[in-house]
Amino acid sequence: MEPPSSGRFTTPWRHYDALAPVYDAERFSCRCGRTLNELELAIAGNLLLDCGRVLDVGTGTGRFAIAASRRSPLVVGLDASSRMIAEARIRQHDSASASRIALVVGDGASLPFPTKTFDAVISVKLLSHHRQIDPFVGEMARILKENGRLILDAPNSLAPIYRKIVVRRSIQSHQDYFHPVSEIVESMQSHSVDFVRRVRYSLVPASLAHLVLCPHPRLASTGVLRQLFGARAGLLSFVEGIRRE
Repeated sequence: MEPPSSGRFTTPWRHYDALAPVYDAERFSCRCGRTLNELELAIAGNLLLDCGRVLDVGTGTGRFAIAASRRSPLVVGLDASSRMIAEARIRQHDSASASRIALVVGDGASLPFPTKTFDAVISVKLLSHHRQIDPFVGEMARILKENGRLILDAPNSLAPIYRKIVVRRSIQSHQDYFHPVSEIVESMQSHSVDFVRRVRYSLVPASLAHLVLCPHPRLASTGVLRQLFGARAGLLSFVEGIRRE
């Protein structure tokens, strides 16, 4: 199936159904993509340390679900795109912790799980595809146990501006809605999830790094990319909250 020419006229799951076979290659096959992916997995892994049952909402090809399964007894990865779940299953089979991963096709705004089922919920690159985030945050909070952790990604407040200036055209992303940290925290708190901390990273936009630095290892070695992406005063964030009793 040919990828759609624009994600603006399709639902997210239809868009990513079409892109599933090339999704990882588009994003993680270059130096900066691999480096940023390794850093995001490490940050998420630390945030999920010592968690029990974990749900990854919008799991895509399963990168966070597979990483979490190395530390968790059970991880469920859910995505609305059946073809993304099919790709995740391929990667699951190559994982040493495959038996601890369950993959499910489902709607993030209507999760097919009982209330207070999971010890932690992570969702990365999901909220940005929806104009209204409250239905998704509300469902994630509902299925969290008391004192469970909710981990969401958030863009920099300047993201809408630099997105117009620097676009990585090799990535066929669905339409993005930039929800600032303040909006995400407000939605969390409205569903009994207290904001705990924000972990920031990436001094430069990933698109700019890919355009200017990635093709020139003499200008910026992989070590330099790690330093730029790993800077704690960066543009990107993970936001963590705790479900109140």
